[in-house]
Amino acid sequence: MGARPVVSSPACALRMILAAGLLVAAGAAAEAPAAGEPKPPEKVQPEPQKVTPLPDMEAPAQGWASVKPNPQVEAMADNTWMELKTRFVPDGAVSYADMKFGRDHGGIGHPKGESCMVYDDARNVTIWFGGCSSGYTNQTLLLSVSDATWYQAQPEHVEYLVNGHQKAAGPNRPMGQCSYGACYDPDDKLYVKGKGITGGFAWEKPQKVWGYDAAKNKWEDLGEGGPNGQGCYKLVYDRDSKLCVQFGGLGISGTWLFDVPKRQWREAKAAGQSPPFRWYHCMVYDEKNRKTVLFGGGAEKYASGKHHDDTWAFDAATSTWTEMKPKTRPPARKMAAMAYDAANAVCVLINGSASTKEAEKKFLDTWVYDLAKDEWQEMKPASQPPLPGPYQAAYDRVNNVTVYVSGGQTHLYRYKKAGKGP
Repeated sequence: MGARPVVSSPACALRMILAAGLLVAAGAAAEAPAAGEPKPPEKVQPEPQKVTPLPDMEAPAQGWASVKPNPQVEAMADNTWMELKTRFVPDGAVSYADMKFGRDHGGIGHPKGESCMVYDDARNVTIWFGGCSSGYTNQTLLLSVSDATWYQAQPEHVEYLVNGHQKAAGPNRPMGQCSYGACYDPDDKLYVKGKGITGGFAWEKPQKVWGYDAAKNKWEDLGEGGPNGQGCYKLVYDRDSKLCVQFGGLGISGTWLFDVPKRQWREAKAAGQSPPFRWYHCMVYDEKNRKTVLFGGGAEKYASGKHHDDTWAFDAATSTWTEMKPKTRPPARKMAAMAYDAANAVCVLINGSASTKEAEKKFLDTWVYDLAKDEWQEMKPASQPPLPGPYQAAYDRVNNVTVYVSGGQTHLYRYKKAGKGP
């Protein structure tokens, strides 16, 4: 097993910033010169250090990956987990921060926490962008389950550093960040990434939505605007309304919709009740039932130690949230991963955690939710990924498996072979 990444917490960053601000203010008051005395010289800011980033990978003419099922994966039985042994391209490439793709941190080039995995229907690849742990990265990784290959499509890409920390990314890609929301838009064939938290617990400035085209290996600025807040929200694509649906997050209120072609945000005026405030919850779009499904998440303030175990469904056509009432449900948690299994029309929930003032409880389990039946079922497979990973899983439609990365390893879950999808 690879080394487990150390995940930085936005809340910890915020507390550090607030404490630093108070100390600076107190020091300034204590050291203020008396009237008539000369002012001390202002501190000189360090000069930014120019960085030469690694070149991006060239997109092959035939696309990034095979569109045929992986024979090894096809042989998986129902309700089983499998570790997929992968290769890396380019293996051993070193970024400016001495991160070696495929050689360190469990084999995927410094995997970062608090990031999203999203499956691209058109290219049959799972996309992983950025994340944070001991710094914020903006590298773009692509996984082909069919070829059992990780591609470092875009290495850590920074133009300037200040005191060794990222100052700016190139003009045509997002800065290093985490705690963003992301989804796949099959109509425009784009990976859509909402705004995220950068160094110093700040938003990327200006606040933007970005689109990534895996075939061209290019990012596109999709415009500014949208709700204010501090991250830890979820973003899904409603394939029927053709809108991105955003809900939850620290300091974010309401249900928001983003129109990709029009590059426009608007707040949905939800009729009736809405889910209570939450952060690091699960949210996916159920194509068969044409509704967004939400589960769990942290409750109240960041460090409250309280968590949700409720299930909700959002209908964008009527702008209505409905609280579901399943008889059985997973224990309350945050930072679980969930994906929608389109072949079987169920939501697959994986792992997660629940913080208390004394400890961090880790959940190592697999659950399946059927919205049409309003039923949660704990699957209890023979094996389970050992550690919580990115707080979003991805469903590979060609191979009919849910993809989850944990402890530097690539894990696949097969719910059922049967099913033809919606």
